[in-house]
Amino acid sequence: ITLGLGCEIASANSGDDSEVLFFPRFKFESQIKDNLTLFANVAGGVYVDRYMANPYLVSEAVAPLSKRYALQAGLAGNSRKFRYSVGVEYEMLKDYAAYINVVNDNFLCNGFGYITDDVDVIKGRAEIDWRISDKVSFQSGILFRSASSSNFSDALYMPAYEASVAVKYNSKKFQTRVKCN
Repeated sequence: ITLGLGCEIASANSGDDSEVLFFPRFKFESQIKDNLTLFANVAGGVYVDRYMANPYLVSEAVAPLSKRYALQAGLAGNSRKFRYSVGVEYEMLKDYAAYINVVNDNFLCNGFGYITDDVDVIKGRAEIDWRISDKVSFQSGILFRSASSSNFSDALYMPAYEASVAVKYNSKKFQTRVKCN
């Protein structure tokens, strides 16, 4: 059994306002069989908005971050040729910024504005890594996602699923990876 306990400390600065934020961290792993591990994690942290550099935003006062809390649980295993994992995650985003289309009649243009809300996200994930030989491996994964918000539904853009497939070639001189999402 492996246990971990800690916290993340972050500073949120917005103009003249600033606050120090504390987020819990907890990690649990237990080997059920030789090649099968049960895991659970609780984590918190700051989610930095990746749209901050968007030049089409109308508002100058975009919130730079959201507070994130997540609970994960699942199984992971491996053998000589395969590595795999399945799991679920509940994620709570506080003050999440979503983008809406804003039409400005004064300048005859449109752009993006933003609104914030608390968002609950439930994810299911499955991944497999198949080692075909010492040099070639095949990786595949799928993520299912369901998100809900109390104030906005149209502005919330989170795809319902994501899939990825990759082939990796590794030699002593170089490593190459081809990936499709």
